[in-house]
Amino acid sequence: MNIVHLAIDEKFIDRAINVFETANPNQNKFLIISDAVSLKYIKSKTNVEVIKKKQIIEKKFITKLCKYDLIVFHSLPRNFGKLITLIPTNVKILWIGWGYDYYEHFAGGIKKYLAPKTYRYFFKHKIKTILFKPLRLVKNLVEGFNLKRIFSRIDYFAPVLNNEYELCRNNLSLKKAKYIDWQYPLFTNNKTDLGYIDDEASDILLGNSASYTCNHIEIIDLLFERKLSTNNKIIIPLSYGDNIYQKFIIDYAKKRFGNNVIPLVDFIPLTQYNKTISNCRYVIMNHLRQQAMGNIYERLLCGASVFLNTDNPAYDFCCKLGLKIFSIKDLEESNCLKKFNLDQQNMINNKEIILNNFCYNMSIKKTKRLISIIDDKKGIF
Repeated sequence: MNIVHLAIDEKFIDRAINVFETANPNQNKFLIISDAVSLKYIKSKTNVEVIKKKQIIEKKFITKLCKYDLIVFHSLPRNFGKLITLIPTNVKILWIGWGYDYYEHFAGGIKKYLAPKTYRYFFKHKIKTILFKPLRLVKNLVEGFNLKRIFSRIDYFAPVLNNEYELCRNNLSLKKAKYIDWQYPLFTNNKTDLGYIDDEASDILLGNSASYTCNHIEIIDLLFERKLSTNNKIIIPLSYGDNIYQKFIIDYAKKRFGNNVIPLVDFIPLTQYNKTISNCRYVIMNHLRQQAMGNIYERLLCGASVFLNTDNPAYDFCCKLGLKIFSIKDLEESNCLKKFNLDQQNMINNKEIILNNFCYNMSIKKTKRLISIIDDKKGIF
């Protein structure tokens, strides 16, 4: 099957290139939509071509896409919307969702995913900038009218979590889109060099970005008020997201925990990032929606204790997989982090579950199954 992939310059894409090329060799073309002089994250050169953003709605480009058996959209940034509506209905479309690209279109908007204190900050500092940009409001309104056309055109949909499929069907016009079980592998190959966490490790990893949906404020207050963090280093990844919010969170956390707060404000390679957070025994993700799954899986691999909000679909998903995790409510009812340290058996069980479900070989198997389903073949892999 000849497949063309449309993607933005992001960290996950190299993994997708490796997996699809292994499962479907020499029949993939990756078109990276970017106006940058050079790509920042994607390093692979295998069947990769950079396309300018303005080119994607040109007739010549659409004609080129129609020569393929399947068009795969790796996330749906807003500038992909018009392109989707221009693709003839006889060409199959698969949308591999990332989370941001579907949650932002749910009724209720971002407010649904912000905890009370975070929402108050957002309303005070962020919403004003939106309200005083009428052109943006008009643009969002027009995009809203087009969403139904865009989502109704999707033939196949692969959300991050299987329990998000019905959630998206109910909130978006995805009535005809068939479910595809596919996720990006945790690693670019079969090598998993992440060992178990050191016995003395006690650092805290808080959130995954400078995004309001991390709900940092509530957790910083919780750790401070319940004295859950005294000598623990608190590592806060803030390398992408909102710059104003980034500065606020750094100041807010440092006022309570001083030099124990280590903000990560610059993008660093994955190997360096993993080394930086290698002593994080406690991983606190207070999202009310699915987010940061890569961080969650990788820390579970290392034997860390992960805390998720029970309103997050990822909490139920992880529990049903059999993973040993904790809730934010567990933290609220405790005055000691050490009681959440995993024993050796839970560490081993978590690692086995993660590797069995999200390893490189499993991704290849799912990719072959994906091709078989869409190509209407009965092959078993």
